Amino acid sequence: MAEEGKGKIEKFNGMNFQWWKMQVEDYLYQKDLYLPLVGEKPEAMNASEWAILDRKAIVGKGKVKIKLSNGGTLVLKDVRHIPELQKNLISVSGLDHEGYFVAFGEKQWKVTKGSMVVARGERVRTLYTLSDDASRKTWIYAIRQKSDVYHTFKKWKVLIENETGNKVKCLKSDNGGEYRDGGFQGYCSNNGIRLIRTVKRTPQENGLAERMNRTIMERAMCMRIHADLPLQFWAAAVDPALYLINRSPLSALNGGIPEEEWSGKPVNYSFLRVFGCIAYAHINKEERKKLDSKSQKCVFIGYGGDEYGYRLWDYEHNKIIRSRDVIFDESQLYKHKLQEHGIKKDNREYMELDEPEDGQVPRTENPEVLDETTDTEIGAGDQQQVPETLNLRRSSQSAIHLAKNLAFHSRTKHIQLRYHFIRSLLEDGQLNLEKIEGNKNPADMLTKVVDRQKLSLCSTLISLR
Repeated sequence: MAEEGKGKIEKFNGMNFQWWKMQVEDYLYQKDLYLPLVGEKPEAMNASEWAILDRKAIVGKGKVKIKLSNGGTLVLKDVRHIPELQKNLISVSGLDHEGYFVAFGEKQWKVTKGSMVVARGERVRTLYTLSDDASRKTWIYAIRQKSDVYHTFKKWKVLIENETGNKVKCLKSDNGGEYRDGGFQGYCSNNGIRLIRTVKRTPQENGLAERMNRTIMERAMCMRIHADLPLQFWAAAVDPALYLINRSPLSALNGGIPEEEWSGKPVNYSFLRVFGCIAYAHINKEERKKLDSKSQKCVFIGYGGDEYGYRLWDYEHNKIIRSRDVIFDESQLYKHKLQEHGIKKDNREYMELDEPEDGQVPRTENPEVLDETTDTEIGAGDQQQVPETLNLRRSSQSAIHLAKNLAFHSRTKHIQLRYHFIRSLLEDGQLNLEKIEGNKNPADMLTKVVDRQKLSLCSTLISLR
């Protein structure tokens, strides 16, 4: 814990990031160190020190054009490109300086300039899950805020008591405020429900619910990525993922199926379809002309749930429809449609920047591969031939061990799926990882501030001089 006068910064405990962030910002304001956060040089720092600090993170600067839903274009000036950032950030003070008005309230935000609404949005929904400890059947609800848990639980309680004829006797939850305030405790007491809460910051005591939440999100993520659907359909993939979980065998039930344990009836699998496959929905004659097509090409994204029919995405008109008269082509997915039309999907987030003017920070062309080098062989006729095995040199010994070790453990679970192809290349013999000493790594001249001697050495290693 750092302390300066009245300012204290406690070590981040992984629970309330916004509160910890506010403490850090307050501490920086007390120390007059907040200017680097907004990209301005403090008065106490000379120009050479600021240039080094600014160059380490920022690789480009320019204008960014954002296309709006109404067809207009919003131009952001003096945008800094920082490859290490995982998300795009917009400075509210910067918008205010350009004459825009930014308002936050009632779970919504809006950016206006005069009478024109430039952008708007609303708070993303939260998923609320409930599981039966005996049958392991799970229900999931989308709520806008945690205070909606109370009303959602009351509806769920009435639903399952009508289905089974039994009363809810015990509820186990975390130590969240939604279970202690807003009338939730009083409702459980009045209905004879025993409310068990875990110890603060110990989610492992509610392991069944925590593991189920992780299983649902991981399966939904895999289903969406497999079909190559846009990121906006992550919530649409959650419902069919849980639908399949409730109808799949579980080891905790000795191979039993949660839906059968709950309802006592056998499960029908005849109507299951591949998520993200191409589907042709029938168009009623009242909704088409005589010579129009009788079906609409869509993408299957889920089941009706409490409503009959399948949920389909009409990507041509960008809308969700529901239909029972559907013909499925499960051999074709949405990603195959993209390949047929020659659309190459790039999952990386990037922005186009103008060329830097005089005095601006220079920009590198490909900052993602600056810390690695490859060896190639040059054959006769001045034609570059790619060898059967590429040698990839890394200065990190731990990164090499993680790539060669195929075991799944606590450190590898944090590696993103898009980087797992490295192991496949190693197994196929197409790639060979080699250790390179840090003082002999030529990539240092592109990623670090080096002296003249080190610059000369790096240039010699890659035959620049």
